[in-house]
Amino acid sequence: MTIPNESSPTKLIQLLTEMNLEGNFPMAVLADRDGFPIASVAGNEQDPEKQSALVALVQRAVMQAQSQLGMAETDEFSLFDARGTRWVCRPFWAGEQMMILAILVPDKQQSYRRVTTRTIRAIQQLWQA
Repeated sequence: MTIPNESSPTKLIQLLTEMNLEGNFPMAVLADRDGFPIASVAGNEQDPEKQSALVALVQRAVMQAQSQLGMAETDEFSLFDARGTRWVCRPFWAGEQMMILAILVPDKQQSYRRVTTRTIRAIQQLWQA
């Protein structure tokens, strides 16, 4: 996968940083369809590489379920832990590249959809540039 232009890596980090600050997310990973990280922003206690591996694992499971159950393309998938932390993956297309935006949402009552949608749109626009 090639990043569309020279300033894109910096811009992607900037978009993820702004999203994390606005949404109060401790970590965000932008990965390709196979879970390989394209960009990530994380607090000191987070490991984006492990999160990317989890993205890949969950993505494969979702694709297999879609295939076997005849489901349409997935809009979002989430995992919750016993403390209420939510791990959200939002697959989307940017140009001809399928990507996954993964975030940690520390509180199950916390909203995240609006800020992630805005970030996804900004990434799609960047990819079109």
